[in-house]
Amino acid sequence: MTRRGKHENSLENLKMGAVSRKQGKIRVNVTLLPVTLKWLDRNKNRSEMIDEIVRLILKGDLVRVKRE
Repeated sequence: MTRRGKHENSLENLKMGAVSRKQGKIRVNVTLLPVTLKWLDRNKNRSEMIDEIVRLILKGDLVRVKRE
């Protein structure tokens, strides 16, 4: 049986602490349609794609936003 190696950044990330790694993001689980998931997978980072879509919506580039 082989031993698993450690990535050189692993220990550095642990030294910075959980708050540093979190970077203000919140982990959530959502249910998506298969077509949505397929579209999100075109870019290897689903979270980045969702963040970009929300940014464009809030900017008003994708849909009109009702400001409260």
